[in-house]
Amino acid sequence: MKSTLTILLGWFLCSSVLGADKGDLDKLKLEAEKFFASFSKALEKQDATEAVMHIAQKYREGFRKGYRFWRGTKLCVLKVLGLPDKEDVLRVQTQIESPSGQKDIEIKKLLHIKGKWFLLER
Repeated sequence: MKSTLTILLGWFLCSSVLGADKGDLDKLKLEAEKFFASFSKALEKQDATEAVMHIAQKYREGFRKGYRFWRGTKLCVLKVLGLPDKEDVLRVQTQIESPSGQKDIEIKKLLHIKGKWFLLER
C-alpha cells in the first residue's frame, strides 16, 4: 500500500512538473511565432531597417552586409526546443522559405533581453 501511494505521489508530482513545462513551452512557442511573423513581414516588405531591429546588437553589422540573402524570406516556427538556457537563449526549429519557394529546416537561436526577443544571426 505504501509503495502504491509513493508511486502515485511520484506520478502526480511528475505530471505537475511536465504540465508546467508544457505550458511554458506553449507560451514560448507563441512568443517565437510572433517574433518570426514580425521578422518575416519586415523581410517580405524588404525593409532592411525594420528587419535589422530583430537582430541581436552584436550581429547587426553582419546582418546588414548579408541582408540581400534574407530579402523576401519567410520563417515559421516548427518547434521550440526546450526552455531558454542560462544565457536566456532559446532554440527554435524553423522552416525557412526562400522567395523562390525552396524550403529548408534550421535551428535558430533567439536571445531574450528586457522583454524582447532578438535573433542571433548574421
